[in-house]
Amino acid sequence: MDKKDEKDDKDEKDDKDARMEMKTILKTMPAKFDLDYDQTFMSKTNVDIRKQLIPELMKSLKPNFNPTYDKLTKWLMSLHKSRRSVNNYKKKGRLDSDNRYLHTVTRCP
Repeated sequence: MDKKDEKDDKDEKDDKDARMEMKTILKTMPAKFDLDYDQTFMSKTNVDIRKQLIPELMKSLKPNFNPTYDKLTKWLMSLHKSRRSVNNYKKKGRLDSDNRYLHTVTRCP
């Protein structure tokens, strides 16, 4: 393995660690920083929230990680997509309270 591969592996590990740290920080943030999962990621409400949230995340991650504004936006977009999907499944009744899928039998007798 050459040095470039080692550096790429280290960067990838740092990204994963930073994402995990970001998720932990998001759990402790005040409710005003919660994204609205009923709306799209690019909705005006979520854009306004992100404008406040991302600088706070950058400050919180600063001691150990130095993600860019764009990288944090991509991570939040991914997280929003996942949580919005779960939220929509719950609304449709396809998930129970433990986030387990409820299966329906669709075969005719």
